Formats: sequence, C-alpha cells, structure tokens
Amino acid sequence: MAAPTQPRPRTIRGMDAEQRRAQRREQLLAAAFELFARDGYANTSIEQICQTAYVGNKAFYDLFDSKEDCYIALLRQVSEQIEAQVAQAMRESSGADED
Repeated sequence: MAAPTQPRPRTIRGMDAEQRRAQRREQLLAAAFELFARDGYANTSIEQICQTAYVGNKAFYDLFDSKEDCYIALLRQVSEQIEAQVAQAMRESSGADED
C-alpha cells in the first residue's frame, strides 16, 4: 500500500502563498519608497501606498502594523542594500590592490 502523499500547496501564477506574500511586501515597499520620496512621509497615506502597489488594504495590514512600521521596514531594506553595495565595492577594491 502506498504511503499517503502530502497535499501540494496551492499555487497562483506559479507562486505559493509565501511567495505571493513576499511579492506583495516588495510591491508595497516599492510603492512606499516612490511615494515617500515624491510626496513625503506625512503626505502619503496607506491607501495611496496600496493603490500604487495594486494591493488591498487588508494585505497591507497583514504585513505591516502601521505606516510607520512600513517606513521602518523600508529603511531596513534600503540600509541592507547600501551595506551590500559597500561590501561589494570593498571586495572589488581590495581585489584590485592585489594585481
């Protein structure tokens, strides 16, 4: 008798639930970055972020507790990107010194 198999996770557009959640988070952070840069933090609403990201308000609150929480996540993301770029530049410059 064959062992029961685990049900496969439901996929939509080739992505499972966790991948879709990560994609929505990235869409929201990209929209927040654009709007905060253009209009400022105080002049940007959660509704604007959601509309720009094509994501519902419920999904926003599934990922973030508030606009401030979204802003902090965005700052962390940008900081991590800068750190990675600096580390890459340092690796490249130290490699050039060895030639």
